[in-house]
Amino acid sequence: MGTIFTKDILLDQEQFKIASNQLTTLSNEMSNLRRDIDALLNDLSVGFDTPAGRKFITTCKNGLLQPMDDLAIVILHVSQNLDLARSQYESVFTEFKALNNSIKNL
Repeated sequence: MGTIFTKDILLDQEQFKIASNQLTTLSNEMSNLRRDIDALLNDLSVGFDTPAGRKFITTCKNGLLQPMDDLAIVILHVSQNLDLARSQYESVFTEFKALNNSIKNL
């Protein structure tokens, strides 16, 4: 039949799982970092017990901690979507393997 197919198609179900797990870990690390920064800001606020100091600490918390919370949520959401896609497209992965096997046997 000659060479009809000159390129390989790669679709790796395991990589979806690995990426999902790595993103879950990253989300957890972001949450832990956020807690550490909050604790450090609380410690720092003891020495900043003035009107300007309290405003500075509040600005730091609002400008830093909330975006970190938001980012952790987004990363976790992407992780969950990858995991969901992997499970919902199980038949696609199965048929993909069958197709590749058929191509190799040509």
